[in-house]
Amino acid sequence: SSQFYLRGDASAGVSRPKDVWDSDGWSTRMSSLATQPLTESVRESYETFLVFYPTAGRFWRLYAESAVRSNEHDFAIQIYERGIAFAPTSIELWRAYISFAKKVFPSRDDLVALFERSLRAVGFDLSSNTVWVDYIDFLKSWEAQSPQEENTKRDQIRKVYQRAVRSPILNLDNLWREYEAFENQAINKELARGIIAENQPKYFEARAEFRARKNRREGLQLSMLAVPPRGNTKEEEQASLWRKYIDLERANSNALSPEELYLRVDYAYEQALAVLYRYPDMWIDAAQYQIDVDHKSKAESILDRARQALPYSCLVWLFSCNFLELVGKIGAARELYTTLLLLNTKQSSDGTINTVSNSSESIVKEGNSVSEPKPTSTKATAVTITDQQVLPVELLSPSDSHRSSSNRSLIYSFFMRFSRRNDGIESARKVFLQARNDPNIGWELFVTAAFMEHQLNKQTLVAENIFELGMKKFSTCIPFVLEYIQFLWNCNEEQKLRVFFDRILDTLPRNDVRLVAVWEKYVQFEQAYGDLEAVSNAMRRQAEALAPIPDGKKKSRSSAPKEDEKDLSVFLPSAVDAALSQCSLFGLQPVNEDEHAEILLRRSEVEGGVRSAPARVVGSSAQSKRDQKSAQKSGGADTVVQGPPEKLKLEEGLARMVAALPATVHGQPAPDLNLVIQLIRNTPALFIETPAGRKAAEEASAVGDRGRKGKRKSGEESDDDGEDNDEKDESGEKNENVKRMKTENENDDTTSRAWSARAEAPAIDVFRQRQALKHNKLR
Repeated sequence: SSQFYLRGDASAGVSRPKDVWDSDGWSTRMSSLATQPLTESVRESYETFLVFYPTAGRFWRLYAESAVRSNEHDFAIQIYERGIAFAPTSIELWRAYISFAKKVFPSRDDLVALFERSLRAVGFDLSSNTVWVDYIDFLKSWEAQSPQEENTKRDQIRKVYQRAVRSPILNLDNLWREYEAFENQAINKELARGIIAENQPKYFEARAEFRARKNRREGLQLSMLAVPPRGNTKEEEQASLWRKYIDLERANSNALSPEELYLRVDYAYEQALAVLYRYPDMWIDAAQYQIDVDHKSKAESILDRARQALPYSCLVWLFSCNFLELVGKIGAARELYTTLLLLNTKQSSDGTINTVSNSSESIVKEGNSVSEPKPTSTKATAVTITDQQVLPVELLSPSDSHRSSSNRSLIYSFFMRFSRRNDGIESARKVFLQARNDPNIGWELFVTAAFMEHQLNKQTLVAENIFELGMKKFSTCIPFVLEYIQFLWNCNEEQKLRVFFDRILDTLPRNDVRLVAVWEKYVQFEQAYGDLEAVSNAMRRQAEALAPIPDGKKKSRSSAPKEDEKDLSVFLPSAVDAALSQCSLFGLQPVNEDEHAEILLRRSEVEGGVRSAPARVVGSSAQSKRDQKSAQKSGGADTVVQGPPEKLKLEEGLARMVAALPATVHGQPAPDLNLVIQLIRNTPALFIETPAGRKAAEEASAVGDRGRKGKRKSGEESDDDGEDNDEKDESGEKNENVKRMKTENENDDTTSRAWSARAEAPAIDVFRQRQALKHNKLR
């Protein structure tokens, strides 16, 4: 059986580490059980450990050996079989199983079958030479009872030798010499030489392949315990090395045949999965490879194992559903969707786990049996899917433990699309009606359902009703509001869009920087549908809404939310930017390249805390007398003096910076902030460590070398002009000059290196920046 179960508390054996992914802590605790007999507490400890680290072949071996010491041979066989199902690439486990089987298996044929199973599993491993040698020694130890059995024995040994010398494994030269000696024992020496000559090219190819694979596997740690991605540097380096190793195997640099290449790559994936067992991307990559080479049955098997390894991974489950639908197994895909909804349950605040969702289809099928779990709530550390299978909650990735709402929205959205494709629109609507009552559903489900009705079913009114239904729950959710705005815009519903803007603009939370995007949509709407006065009013409303509210006015504004408000005025465009936006169309701008470059440079300047005032449209008649008086007091300047710059977190500062750029600069949606932050963190601390810095240092060094050569040449000319008749004095003087120049060179090199280490990025060359902007514009 390849199933694993959590059979109770293991505190009676060894204490479980506080962090279940503390591999070092687990190894220390479990190693203390290596010589103990198989008591109930020891059994519980092994079972608990192997739930979290099922690919640890060494501990499967220790578990089985503990059972052997207690004379529980049948149970030991079960442990070995479970172990090789989870750790099929563990040579240590296979050899222990074979050694044990030699003592308890009654039939020679059973042992031969076990050897063949082991070679199919690990025969391509570089370290599998020990298994090959054990197999050959076992065949040689068979005492034939007749000449016919002797011929059969020699044929079996010959076939195993020939398979072994064609495999890229350790000590291949020794195996080849043994094989030559074996063939030369035959009576027909001519036939023996022919057989050896026939296999020698394959032996040479295997030897070359061994050297190449050994280099490719450099740095890989095959015995690491499998933990989920946690951002640990050592673990991430190993993951990167495994991916690189697989890519090199797939490159087929040794020009293997398609059959041999498939076996090598398949084994490489199996080895990687033993270490990256909790990495969903590695499972997806392995399954996709099987799909690419048209081994769909193997791909399905890999996805089955992936769902067991990552029972809470939406990526693995949704990919499996798509795969089953692609190969025509619609019923199996539907069952996976239902099971996935059961697994992705919301953990309540009191620590309970709701094991059954609000779905009306809460049937989970296991094989040919059907069971309907009862809605329960338990404080145990496991989620029960059936009466037989128990999954530890700790298998849920720490980074995903808070994503129940988004996961259920994602699952229901894909389930709804699946139902529409295979069962029709009515079935998809039933899924939506079932999902909308789930308290953990997010706004994404409503948008998906609305767009499905609008784009696929051509039911615009139904889509609008779905949006209105979502507004009852997500009226202050800015992403949902933006999607609704875009929907009405695409439907060309000018009047409804104007009413919707009036309805939501004063109700959205002011502590969310995405509010700026809503106001930008409103200004764009007035520019597209309104007149000049409407545009100016929209821009004035935008400036007033995003400006900080004085303390005396916060209480009088009943629509303002209770959360801490932020000063969003930093996202307002300057007067020049607003004018440029109003007077541009489809990339056509009313300025030349030099003028545009000057505007871009002005925008990047920070002038002692002085900031341009919010944009005002020329010809606006809506400016109040109060604004006019304040403008007169300030001397007519259209600027506002700010205090010291606000201290922002990196994420918020980047968001403001990107949002302040006009569309003509970045043109695309703002990049993901996490990606930007990661790039910044990966940026070298010193300019000299960057490619541009290294190039500058090389150029500076070259200039210094040319200067020193000039000094040396002028020094030599000076020595020639002041030549002394005494050759010894002249020689001594030249030696002193050489020593002095060497000292100067060393000092120059030291100064150059010191300059390089302290080098900073060069100042901006305004002229060159303008030329670069013009060049990019022309391109």
